[in-house]
Order: sequence, then structure tokens, then C-alpha cells
Amino acid sequence: MNTYLLEIGLEEMPAQMILPAVEQLKSLANKTCELHQLSFDNILTFSTPRRLTVQLQGLPEKQADRKIELKGPPAAIAKDAKNNWSKAAQGFAGKNGVSVDNLEIREFEGKEYLFVQREELGKPVPELLQTEAEQWISQLNFPKNMRWGSYRMRFIRPIRWIVSLWNDEVVPVKLEMVEAGNETRGHRFLSSGKSVLKQAAEYEKLLEKLNVMVDFEKRRESILSQVKKLEQKHGFEVELEDRLLTEVTNLVEWPTVLLGDFEK
Repeated sequence: MNTYLLEIGLEEMPAQMILPAVEQLKSLANKTCELHQLSFDNILTFSTPRRLTVQLQGLPEKQADRKIELKGPPAAIAKDAKNNWSKAAQGFAGKNGVSVDNLEIREFEGKEYLFVQREELGKPVPELLQTEAEQWISQLNFPKNMRWGSYRMRFIRPIRWIVSLWNDEVVPVKLEMVEAGNETRGHRFLSSGKSVLKQAAEYEKLLEKLNVMVDFEKRRESILSQVKKLEQKHGFEVELEDRLLTEVTNLVEWPTVLLGDFEK
């Protein structure tokens, strides 16, 4: 099973921007698969304040070959007085890499035109993703963007690293300020920093070793579980609003619930 992973590493972004951003990323990836007729098993998203990530699982090695039909000039100018193919017909055939023997005359919307069928060979999927991934990044839409340094690109926060990996191979993605590689980043304070991701499929597992819980739902459940343990231990009940819980979940990479007190 082929897996492609794109991680956009950036400075801490506003909590309320994170979930809409990864939903956009998922939508863009899905549209790419539809456009290029790529089958897949699943599209997953991961996010923290410092990263937006999409992972496509079960991709093929290459696009399927397909036959495409092309419409050419009107049949009225396709042949000369001697019933030979005209220059217009020959030019249409040559432009599409076929012999004039492959040309057909068929009716379309009440008029006759030249048509040709051509087999289009599928491209390797990593080659397609190289261009598409750059567009995913540039097409992410935020209510308010910023520029940094001398770069023309605008984004929600400065981009510091990109991981673009097809299985164990880097898929080149180049922005003004950074080129993609296979080095991700762990927790800002609880890890040693950079770490090589050897396999796109091992992303979540590696980040957990680096004290980053990249799955939003797992972070949320971790917070709830830790709160529940404190409730049981100390005999109180915490009223957690869903909105506040979502915000807190998007403020941390490795949630740790603490109990404290202060004087009234």
C-alpha cells in the first residue's frame, strides 16, 4: 500500500484556525484524486498548533491509462476536392500524435466534425503530487494572513519546515522559504527537535515518540480522561464546555492536565 504524507510545519497558529485548515487540506487532496482519477483507501488529517498534515493511504503507483476523445475542425474542411485529407485534418492528426488513418467524421450538435481517439498513458503518482502539493499549500485560505522576511508568500504563520514523503522517498516541494524533506519536528520543549521520518505511514507513531499527539480526537480524549481521573481522586466535578475543550485541545501538542489552587 502506497502512502503519501504532507506536513506543513509552522509557528504556533491560532487555535480556532486549525480544524478548518486541515479540512481544507483534506478537501484539496480529495479533489486532486478526483481530477487525476486516483483511487485511494483513506485520507487522514493530523493537526497541532505547529503543524497541518494530510496523509493519503492506498494510492496506486501510477494513473490508469485511458482513452480520450478529441474534437477537431469541421468535416467540411477536412478533405480537398480530390477527397484527400486537407492540411487542417493533417495538422489536427499531427498535433495529437496520430495518423490521419485514425481520424473519424462524426456528428456533434447537428454538424459533422473530425474526431480522434488517443491513448493517454498514466503518470507516476509521485510526479503528480509534486505539483499538486505545492498548490494545496498556496490554496489554503485563512481569514487573515501575514508575510514574513522578504518573502512574497502570505500564510497564517511563518512556515518553518515541510515533510513531503511518498512511502520512504521525498517528493520535491519547493516554496520561497523552504524545500520539503523527510525531517519533522517534535515537541518544542519535550523533544530534542528534528527527527527523520523514514516512512510516510509511520508519521503518527514517530510523532508520539517525540511527545506530539497529532490526532486531534486523541488529544481531546486524553484531556477528558485526565480530568476524569482527577475528578474521581478528589471528589469534584468539572464542567467543560465543548467549545472550550476544542480550543484547549488546539493549544497543545502533548496535553497534561494539572490541578492547582489559589486563595480566594
